Amino acid sequence: MKKLIFVFALCAATGLQAQTMRDGDGMTKGSMSKSGYVSDAFGVSVGKVDDNGAIRDRYGKAIGFVTSDGAIQDDYRMTLGYITSNGIVQDKSRITIGYVQDDGSVRNVDRIKIGSVGTMKKEWAAAYYFFFKF
Repeated sequence: MKKLIFVFALCAATGLQAQTMRDGDGMTKGSMSKSGYVSDAFGVSVGKVDDNGAIRDRYGKAIGFVTSDGAIQDDYRMTLGYITSNGIVQDKSRITIGYVQDDGSVRNVDRIKIGSVGTMKKEWAAAYYFFFKF
């Protein structure tokens, strides 16, 4: 559950700077450039997030989507969860499972810090679910 919360919470941050994604232990999981390219912890490119919310693997195939209303969807457009504009992370049944704070920290439903997303744009942060499936 901790990993699931962190995964969905990655979708909440906003901003346009390159970011490093870290888990609750501070371990680097990967990074994303200003242009939406996603790399693993070793700097190997694994894909890209388009401005329209499509998440693509390194071959250009769409592997997921983030809709304008914050729904996180797989490549079949099945909704996996949601992120609200105020940082509430919800599962597919709209049950709150975590939060993303203004400082970029990711917290579970008990408000315990489980990760960090910095100021990453929510559509870009969602890519981490599809590339790394924490």
